[in-house]
Amino acid sequence: MEHYLGVAVSISTYAFLFLGEYCMTFELIPKWFIDKKEVTYCGYIWFALFQIFFVLAIVSHLKATFMEPGYTPKFPVPGDIPIEKIRYCEKCDQWKPDRTHHCRACKKCIHRMDHHCPWINNCVGAKNQKFFACFLFYVFLCCLEVISIMIYIVFLYFGLKDKTFKDGLVSLLVSVFTGVIASVFLVFTATMFYDQIEVIISNQTEVEKMGNLIGTEKSVMQNLKESLGTFPLNWFNPFVDSPDPDYSEVLYSCKDKTKKE
Repeated sequence: MEHYLGVAVSISTYAFLFLGEYCMTFELIPKWFIDKKEVTYCGYIWFALFQIFFVLAIVSHLKATFMEPGYTPKFPVPGDIPIEKIRYCEKCDQWKPDRTHHCRACKKCIHRMDHHCPWINNCVGAKNQKFFACFLFYVFLCCLEVISIMIYIVFLYFGLKDKTFKDGLVSLLVSVFTGVIASVFLVFTATMFYDQIEVIISNQTEVEKMGNLIGTEKSVMQNLKESLGTFPLNWFNPFVDSPDPDYSEVLYSCKDKTKKE
């Protein structure tokens, strides 16, 4: 049942994205920008930007959904780990490195698991966290553009004396409706994106927060490079995979870390 619910939520994400694509491409931009000679250049810029954000959001979502989130390989237990500190997953029949957590939904051990997300019907882990962050970022930009255009259309309809805009009441209502939905998703994606960047730069997943644990202390730039890629220009490029995770990284208690500082 949980799996089918995740599939339904994931599909609803595409329904929202394609609703925005339809309204922007066939309703709002053509009628209020491209068809009006006074603002033609703006229409093409808005249209090009939205298509770029839309495609990148779709690619990011597909990779976050179908790319394995970081299934922990069946490593032999390192000999330098004391017996009392060995973590073993009976369900997967394998040793669990410090930053590995077993997901009951995926039924697998996942390295640096942050959470199981219904929006991608997959876990967010070491190998797909970049794509989940990219998805949130580009949906945020799509929503921001929709809201900006909605505000501008309202201004055109009520603020200008030019009667050529007065025949667009239905289109105005579509704009407002789309803008309201976009506003809800803008707040949601902005909040989630902030949370993802926070856990990346702090090197501490949501699961680890609940256990009052934290990864090895590193600089913000090191944490960003290990999660998003070594080359900053590719951090929000969903066509470039993130680096392979370090399965040997040790977790520390937040209290112990405070004492060391």
